[in-house]
Amino acid sequence: MPWDHLEYAGDDRYEFAWLDNFLAAAEARNLKVRGQVTAAPPWVSPCSVWEPPVGSADLNAYQDLMFDLVSRYGTRISSYEIWNEPNLADFWQCRSVNPTEYAAMLRLAYLGAKAANPNVTIVGGALSQNDIGYLEKMYTALRAYPDAAANDDFFDALGVHPYSMRQND
Repeated sequence: MPWDHLEYAGDDRYEFAWLDNFLAAAEARNLKVRGQVTAAPPWVSPCSVWEPPVGSADLNAYQDLMFDLVSRYGTRISSYEIWNEPNLADFWQCRSVNPTEYAAMLRLAYLGAKAANPNVTIVGGALSQNDIGYLEKMYTALRAYPDAAANDDFFDALGVHPYSMRQND
């Protein structure tokens, strides 16, 4: 669910028609849809669509997006994965990989989504490979928030993209 396709102008006007059609087609085939909420619009990141939101205004906009998405679709979408592989430089093209900044985004996304529907599943991490070092830093950053324990560290499931690549000898 690319944010830049849903809210291009940053004026809280969404283009939901394509997602409505996709979800209806999946449901007609008895398929579950897991959404990955990624791809910042240019008003959030003029540098790159893959640059996640940082700073209070952009993080609040992402939280609003999550609230609005979940308000509209709720559990019709089986889970909402927050960003894509934040442990890779490919998805921080204008800044360095930053687990603390990702934790801030994950927290607000979780809070926005759960405010709309406490029954939705939020997938955090969405890590490439089994990046324990990044994961430990992410947990440290998440648990620095006083409301972390009351909110399950701001995710319901941990996402890992376990690619099986051949290593050159």
